[in-house]
Amino acid sequence: MDALGSKIDISKLFLHRKLFLIWILVVFFPFALVIALFTGQSTLIEGIVGTSVPQQSFSSSIADGLDALAPKPMMSMHVQQKVNISYDSLLRNDGVNTSSMEKKSGIQEIKGDESKVLETVQPKLKNDTGKSNLFKGKWIRDSRGPLYTNNTCAYIQGHQNCMKNGRPDMEYLYWRWKPNGHTLPRFNATLFLDLVRGKVWAFVGDSVARNQMQSLLCMLSQVELPKTTYKDEADVNVHWYFASYNFTLMVLWSPYLVKNTEAEFKGIPQGVIKLHLDVLDPEWVTLLPNMDAIILSTGQWFLKSGIYIMKDEVVGCHNCQEIKAEQLGFYFAFKHAIQAALNGIRILPGFKGIAFLQTFTVDHFENGQWDSGGTCNRTVPYKKNEVKLHGVEKEMNKIVVDEFKYETKEEAPNGSIAKLVDITYCSLLRPDGHPGKYRDSNFISKSRSNQPVPNDCLHWCLPGPVDTWNEILLQMIKDI
Repeated sequence: MDALGSKIDISKLFLHRKLFLIWILVVFFPFALVIALFTGQSTLIEGIVGTSVPQQSFSSSIADGLDALAPKPMMSMHVQQKVNISYDSLLRNDGVNTSSMEKKSGIQEIKGDESKVLETVQPKLKNDTGKSNLFKGKWIRDSRGPLYTNNTCAYIQGHQNCMKNGRPDMEYLYWRWKPNGHTLPRFNATLFLDLVRGKVWAFVGDSVARNQMQSLLCMLSQVELPKTTYKDEADVNVHWYFASYNFTLMVLWSPYLVKNTEAEFKGIPQGVIKLHLDVLDPEWVTLLPNMDAIILSTGQWFLKSGIYIMKDEVVGCHNCQEIKAEQLGFYFAFKHAIQAALNGIRILPGFKGIAFLQTFTVDHFENGQWDSGGTCNRTVPYKKNEVKLHGVEKEMNKIVVDEFKYETKEEAPNGSIAKLVDITYCSLLRPDGHPGKYRDSNFISKSRSNQPVPNDCLHWCLPGPVDTWNEILLQMIKDI
């Protein structure tokens, strides 16, 4: 019986094994084959996306009309075959969703098949405007005064060193920004450095971006003096390193964010500013993969005369009487530059950081402009609702806000985040914070000799209201 029972059990066992083999062949194997093919396809796609390509180096820099050579580190880039984006098209921004540009500008020349691919395949940056209540409020008196002075900070440029240049009133230093329904803490340099430990940050843009960066540098230097690790000949591209925190802070000169040159172009003579509105400026975009955060600030330079180029063809200009081109105006160029920057950030492989886009910076010239006798002699802030945005400043600010909302509706495929830093309103209320005639320590002797003394009513005294921009920035990174 035991032997017979054993035989029966063994027979059942073989029967079960046959059924199990049949199940594997009929059910499991086809399913596993499908999974393997899908995995192989994904691996193939990932392999194409991650294929490295030779890197170009760029050295041109432009500051205040002066070209300067500035060697740049080499960065690894990738070919994004999945959506037909190469290194060149990234810099040229050929991969931008240009359908939105056509709808807003009416320029038909910028149509392309790539835009259709990107429109359906590529999501955009996540729309994050930060804590909106940080941006609306009023200025209140603060008896504590600034966190640094010209005696405790060695990074203040001469034309923004209002104290040293003899500004007699000090009341502009004793105000704090009070957001509606919110308390904005004073800047804590130790906390900021702890939050950015091991990171690389860059301010990118014009002289206003540099103004804000120097404010931050002054406040951070009260905790630790940084070491200068790179500086170009024109002193507009500079890197500092805070050793105790392994933190690198950079300022990169790019007043338009897109490529700009004064070189001759298709018969247009040298000396005229030419903006390639579909080409991101390599001064900053080649360094972007190594950055953890970037603060973009631009606007005022677009008011200058310029030739506008897209896909290597002149599409228009602003204030170009001697050149045959359609007068599109600087709003057109500014809008496309903001679009190009936001789209470039979202498609750049390797950048997974935060992009802070600052709104338009207002000036406070009265009775003229900088070159026509304009001044800014006020000594106290405007009260709430005492002044409003109007004209060019209102439209430029609207372009930044609208383009940010439109271009950042969805998450970016590279994992980056975009935040809008709306410093326009709090800055509008501070006509007292500019250097004015105290941009020059020799203004008294020049006035006596009847020499013109241009006022600076655009940049900010250091210390001054611009310090608040960095307090807002700190609060935003705390909330991330």
